Amino acid sequence: MADFSKITERLYCGAAIHSISDLTQIETSGITHIVDAQVEHNDASLLIAGHWPLERYLYDATADDGVHPKPVGWFKATLDFAMPLLSRPGWVVLTHCALGHNRGPSLAYAILRAQGFTSAEALNLLHTGRPACAHGVGYWRDAEAALKTLGWIR
Repeated sequence: MADFSKITERLYCGAAIHSISDLTQIETSGITHIVDAQVEHNDASLLIAGHWPLERYLYDATADDGVHPKPVGWFKATLDFAMPLLSRPGWVVLTHCALGHNRGPSLAYAILRAQGFTSAEALNLLHTGRPACAHGVGYWRDAEAALKTLGWIR
């Protein structure tokens, strides 16, 4: 069974996609675009096998090392992909990593903040919507720094 959670009507967050069945569940949920943050596996071959349009997929991988700050460019790639989509009706984005604890939620956090949610609101939405990250969102501070650098927040 696919492991993903609804954060808002237009944003989901989750763990690795393992099978065509997972991909079918994702598509049935209304998700139209996927951001894959895991270095452990690139979803492209699975998406091709499942007839998912690759233009609706972004492989924006980084290590989940918990030590090194995540660079501005990592957040920028996801924001450049997701924000134009979310400005139009009908598109729904899933950010995911291997376990759905740190990288995927951190990218979802950046999207929420860029959409105008406060830090507290974004963290609450993630903690409530995605219980797997209730202990925290690993790189939210890095997201804050990147969002400031990129001009999404003050």
